[in-house]
Amino acid sequence: MKVFRSFEEAKGIKNPVVTTGSFDGVHIGHKTIIRRLKMLADKHNGESVLITFYPHPRKILYPDTAGKDLKLINSQEEKLELLRKAGLDNVIIIEFTREFSTITSEQFVRDYLYSVLKSKVVVVGFNHHFGFNKEGDYKQLWGWREKYNFDAEEIPEQEVQHETVSSTKIRQAISEG
Repeated sequence: MKVFRSFEEAKGIKNPVVTTGSFDGVHIGHKTIIRRLKMLADKHNGESVLITFYPHPRKILYPDTAGKDLKLINSQEEKLELLRKAGLDNVIIIEFTREFSTITSEQFVRDYLYSVLKSKVVVVGFNHHFGFNKEGDYKQLWGWREKYNFDAEEIPEQEVQHETVSSTKIRQAISEG
């Protein structure tokens, strides 16, 4: 697995099939997305790409509230090892800053997924939001398919014992013992 620290470093990935998010914990929901990425990368004779952020966006956006005592499920090193074991081809780690948080969802798609990476397919989870104030979602991605020359897929929610899997719920369960 190749690890890049910027979009520019990652230029030239062959027919990228992309997902984006924090991927804290690399849980069953994340693994479902990764399996689909790999399947689509094979179909498009391309490579799987996961874009993630460091530090966790909540630590930057809400340093005095939600990010203050945020305990991540895995360290950055553990997360990378789990992603490697999952069989990803590429991981792009973007430094999450206040400035980066002001990028709109369309700017993110246009400037990075389209212009730099030339993504073939963008895969997201059912509750994925991105861009300034979490304005972007799957419906927007679907609407931009022709304009930015990619396909878009949404992975449905994953459940364990009738409970929707999420990093937030996992962190809460860990903290409660």
